[in-house]
Amino acid sequence: MKFAGLVLKKTVKKLLIKQLIFSLIVAIIGFFIGGLTALLAALYGGLITIVGTILMSNHVYRAAKVSSASSRKQQGYIEIYLGVIKKFVATLMLFALGIAILGLSPGMMVISFIVTQFSYLFNQVDTSYSKVNAR
Repeated sequence: MKFAGLVLKKTVKKLLIKQLIFSLIVAIIGFFIGGLTALLAALYGGLITIVGTILMSNHVYRAAKVSSASSRKQQGYIEIYLGVIKKFVATLMLFALGIAILGLSPGMMVISFIVTQFSYLFNQVDTSYSKVNAR
């Protein structure tokens, strides 16, 4: 695997762990405030962020493969745009599913979604070649 792929894999792994932790923290707080229904809504809101992260990381990885394998850099850009569109649509659909069909609390879902988005700010990864390549 090329260096960029190793860095991406390491970054996404750390990000998903942080998103899960943030989601669990919000869910525990939600449980003490609003009981089991708030806990489930908070976990679901965090899950929406995690699904979006997985969708985007797959498209970023594909974009890196496409643009390095060919001279068509625009294909990589298209792959990124497709990932953004899929993430946006999936986020909207999952919120609609959670509110309309599962009957979850919209407030707790949104709070958990927003808090887990902050995990992007705390996801600093060392990209020096020697440290990433050693693992």
